[in-house]
Parts: sequence; C-alpha cells; structure tokens
Amino acid sequence: LHFYYAVARALKNGSQTKQIWNRRAPRLPPLPLDVVHRILREAQYIHPHPSITCKWKSEPDAFLNDTGILFRPHGVVGATSAEPERKLLFASPRLDKAALGKMASVRLVTSSKDQGWHTEDRMGSSGSWSWFEVGIVRLPEDGLAGSIEGGGSIAAGDKYAKSEARTALRPAQPPSAQAGKPLRWVSLYNQVAGESFQRHIGEEFGPDHEIWKYLEPGDRIGVWICAQFVGWECYCEEARLLIREWYAPKLV
Repeated sequence: LHFYYAVARALKNGSQTKQIWNRRAPRLPPLPLDVVHRILREAQYIHPHPSITCKWKSEPDAFLNDTGILFRPHGVVGATSAEPERKLLFASPRLDKAALGKMASVRLVTSSKDQGWHTEDRMGSSGSWSWFEVGIVRLPEDGLAGSIEGGGSIAAGDKYAKSEARTALRPAQPPSAQAGKPLRWVSLYNQVAGESFQRHIGEEFGPDHEIWKYLEPGDRIGVWICAQFVGWECYCEEARLLIREWYAPKLV
C-alpha cells in the first residue's frame, strides 16, 4: 500500500527538481488527480484490503423443533433429484453507478459444509455437489429491469423469504451460445463429507471476470446456496462478500 501511494504521489507532484546526476532526463510534469487514477487503474492497482463487506449470518436464537431437540437454524438447501437445487441466501444492497465504478473484485467467504457423509454409488459421480454461486440478482422492488430468469421465483431465504428474487439473464444481443443463461458463476465447493462447519474461500472475481461486464446500476450481487443429486445438501452458518475497490488515493 505504501508503494501504491508513493507511485500515485510521484505522478501527482511530478519531478519538481532536475536530476543532478542526469541533466538530460526529461522533467515529469504534475498530473491531474483524475489522470493519476486512470493510470493506476490501467496498471491494475487494486486496494489490497476489502473496502466493502456484505455479511449474512444464521439466526442467533436456537429453538426446539418438533422432536424436542435443540436446533440452530442455518441456510440450507437439499437436492431431491439430478437437477440442481438453489436458494438465494442473501444479496448486496442495490449498486449505483458510483459504487460500480469503484469496484474491482468480489470474493465469497463462507462457514459451511455438506451433509457430512458420502457414498459415490448413490450420490452421483465423485467430487462435491454442494456449492455456492455468486451472480446478479434483481428483486421486485428494484423494478426488475431487463431480462430475468423464467416466470417462477427462486426459493429465497431469510430477508427475501417473501420476495420473488430473479436472476438476471445474459442478453440475447449480440447472439451467442450463452444468450439467455442466468448470470451466476460458481464461487466455491464445500469439502466432501465435512462433519463440521469449515471456512471456505471462494474464487476472486477480478477485473477481467464476466460479472463486471453485465452488472448495471440498480443491480445487486447475490449469493446462492446449491446442491445436486439425491442426498447432497449444503449448509451455511455465515457468509461474507468481500469487495475490493480500485486504488484511488485522495492526494493533497
């Protein structure tokens, strides 16, 4: 971070005095702050620490279920067939143009697990079928501008339990094989047969990721909890979206 600041300050102030050891070296003029920020962005200077954190956590209050067993609720989804089951776990606040212009990357971090057991002959092929996705979501109160997924709703939990949350779709123009597909991407998979909740760190969606191509002002970044094939489940007790912004210091 100190190096980033030194580079930015040097660009902003320019070379104030001639270099004694090299009199032929051209003098660097001071640059306007907006030009400095553009140069830093072209050089892929991203703030090393998350600037924004969107957090979801399971309800803190445990309760007795029908069998009298103390139960702490979690975000959970269970597969009942070979078709993927998804539930919107949470979504960010609506993103305006200014916020989108600052964002450079997003990463999901969870405390999660699968069903805790696995038998390959009964549960599909090898590997984990308990995972999380990150994508673009719109809620009814957002106006649902543009294309949305199907006519049905995504089963939504917690804050959005009574909302029809729709996943944004890839535009039909220009024509492509991906047109009409939901704008969701796999972030991380749970460890297979994990008996307890573990910290999982998802893929960082950096400046070159597709999500930044399709995000528009008014959209939200959503997190889906997913499972596929009978017997597979996905549990979450805590999740965070960590957003890093482009490095743009306020130099004086």
